[in-house]
Amino acid sequence: MFIQGVVRMLSLKLLIGFFGEGILTAYVCPKLIGAKLSPKQILTIGIIYGLFIYLTRSAYSVFKIPLGTHTLILLCVLTLLFKYLGKISFLESFIAMFIAEGLLVIGENVFALSYLTWIKIPFKQLNNTWYHVLLIYITNLPMIIMGIIIRFMDFKFMDSLRDLLKM
Repeated sequence: MFIQGVVRMLSLKLLIGFFGEGILTAYVCPKLIGAKLSPKQILTIGIIYGLFIYLTRSAYSVFKIPLGTHTLILLCVLTLLFKYLGKISFLESFIAMFIAEGLLVIGENVFALSYLTWIKIPFKQLNNTWYHVLLIYITNLPMIIMGIIIRFMDFKFMDSLRDLLKM
């Protein structure tokens, strides 16, 4: 039943959105803590994590489980991916996971809610539309901005935090 539900819901649109979120997360979060992942590690973690996001959210849709409760599962998966595929310590993996969640919470509460208010479409009607894909990327705006800052300014959250604590 679960497999049939996931196959029915299989959507290239949503996979594009969630793979983008996964790759952004795999790039930004380890870089913010100063971990060095290869492009291959980033891509591998990003694709696996994006697939987990898609499958977890699909399972929750099929079984009519309330939105938001999938977060704990995804946070555990992300931590394990950073630990075992990214080869960074458990503590760094845990910190990177919390940074990812923090950026997503900011994106959801600031940008995504504004977008939903602006387009005037109920959230439940967005599923499997390009509006939903756009919502995914709007939610990830803080992570996109951090990715740009990291790329061009070599910003590391942990180094900035250490400098701040020395003051």
